Amino acid sequence: MTASLTSLTFKEPLLQIRLKQDSLPVWLIGIVFSMDTITFTLTSIALNCVHEKKKNFGKIVSVGVFLFCISLMLSGPCPGLFPDKIIIIAVGILIGGIGGACINNNVIPNINQQAQLLNVQDQNQLKNIIASINTGAFGFGSILGPILASVLQSTVGYRYAFVVVAALVLLVAFGQLYSAYFYKVKNP
Repeated sequence: MTASLTSLTFKEPLLQIRLKQDSLPVWLIGIVFSMDTITFTLTSIALNCVHEKKKNFGKIVSVGVFLFCISLMLSGPCPGLFPDKIIIIAVGILIGGIGGACINNNVIPNINQQAQLLNVQDQNQLKNIIASINTGAFGFGSILGPILASVLQSTVGYRYAFVVVAALVLLVAFGQLYSAYFYKVKNP
């Protein structure tokens, strides 16, 4: 959740400046900014149509992280891989909405699903702990994103800033996968 919110709040301060460089009218910049909200909403509705018992929340979150990394690489766009064109940035933003819905809407059910394996007796306390983790991760990501944006923009520039954040998101994801695997090996 922290990586997701960091990515979202990271791109906003940089994206407006980048879009203005191509002399896009302000009204069109507003539409570009709303594209990820549109795909977030549509993805949320589509995922809501799938019965909860058929969902593997962990896999959905993992797919979301992967999509978020692709989104960041396109939103930059990554030097050497993609041309620096507004259409590439727009596609990245659209994919970011899908990734965000996969992550943000499924983190809590995933944590809850994993916590059920622990056979916790006090369900109210468990819900409070999960809510606290989510709120803390949300807040931390919201703080970290703009700070990363300003530091990376001033040190490596717009395009490489997105590459660095994509790498950080992947690093967090691999760390999470490793810890989940390590936990299953130690506690079969």
